[in-house]
Amino acid sequence: MKILRFSDTHLHTKPPYATRSGNYSEHMALKMDEIVQIAKEENVNAVLHDGDVYHSVKPEYEIFNQSITWFEQFDVPVYVNPGNHDLLGGDISSLIHTGLGALEKAGKVHIFRHKNEYVTLEKDGVRVAISGTPFMNLPQPEDFIVKKPIGVDFLIHSIHHMLIAEKWNDKVQHVSINEILDTEADITTCGHNHIGMAPVEYEGKWFLSDGSISRLRLPERTHRPKVTIYEVVDGALTFRYRYLTSVEYAEALFMDGRAKRVEEYAGVAFVNQTDQSATHVDISELLAQNAKRLGLERILPKTLTTLDIKKQEILG
Repeated sequence: MKILRFSDTHLHTKPPYATRSGNYSEHMALKMDEIVQIAKEENVNAVLHDGDVYHSVKPEYEIFNQSITWFEQFDVPVYVNPGNHDLLGGDISSLIHTGLGALEKAGKVHIFRHKNEYVTLEKDGVRVAISGTPFMNLPQPEDFIVKKPIGVDFLIHSIHHMLIAEKWNDKVQHVSINEILDTEADITTCGHNHIGMAPVEYEGKWFLSDGSISRLRLPERTHRPKVTIYEVVDGALTFRYRYLTSVEYAEALFMDGRAKRVEEYAGVAFVNQTDQSATHVDISELLAQNAKRLGLERILPKTLTTLDIKKQEILG
């Protein structure tokens, strides 16, 4: 038995955040095509998505239609554990108004709505159950602790929340692994954490946060998108990774690249104005406006310093 897992695709027609540019929809299409191909190569029995299928709860018509094609092409059951971008206000009852809900209504996916809801797959006498805890506001550790159904050999439980190895900043919603060690899930798999973390094992149970397929913000620029293959081998539930190769490096211009572009723009703007015989030109406000538009306020002081150097070079 094989199950392919991936998460946080954030399908959208354009870069969701100012710190990400490039042809986002084209890059994501290449990666989705590759994931479908991997599923066929591996001959998987099911697909599990850990949430945030779309970036918007009501995706663009073009993206929604394309997603139907991708999920159809898997040609096996697809199970989705809703993420925060799939729900209105973290409310599972809002699915009827969302793109993910429409995807289920079209018969392309099955959605987990409560941690005690299971689906069971069986092959060669082995029974594997899958369940999910959807994103919710202010969850408690017990929301992620599940019991293995009777008659099931293995349980995979999906959560869409910030799962980390140790207790962290209380101002940031998260759950630490040591708070959910009583779970009976053989594998607890996590969406929401785009960078992911190294696998953690405790008494034969695995806690996995394997990161996102999309890369949206600067800290994610070195993250290598991958899918996880769960497979029953010699009576044990195992996992392994397949890294995506369709879009590897130089996928996007993140903040560093955009900062350089703003600096270059500032230099050009200053040169253009000095060509008009201006003896002193202050384009700090112009630069600040463009930095704000691109989401680069944090690099503004450095850019202004660079501009001052350019000014001295131009004016001598």
